[in-house]
Amino acid sequence: MDFNELKALVKRMLRQYGYTRPYTVGPDELLTGNNLGVSFHVTRARDGMPDIIRLQQPELLDYFTPLNGLIRTPYERRRFNAGDFKEVFASVLRQFVECEMDDS
Repeated sequence: MDFNELKALVKRMLRQYGYTRPYTVGPDELLTGNNLGVSFHVTRARDGMPDIIRLQQPELLDYFTPLNGLIRTPYERRRFNAGDFKEVFASVLRQFVECEMDDS
């Protein structure tokens, strides 16, 4: 699963669901198992405090057995795999944007 595509999908979905507040994307971090993680630093979430959306690429075990990846916002965290990541991203990011817009 290409990590740059996953990051681009998060950005696209945030736009699609109407998230307009500024955020920055941190540098990729190499995690265990040679998978990658990255944080989207949002300027305001939960009670007006800065927080993050965290994306972690699925890890590959020996013999290329994939483990689940993780997407986490201040409101929800969900595991995902190659078969369901778009559905998981849609659910988690839509909820994040709805919670943020309710707080406006």
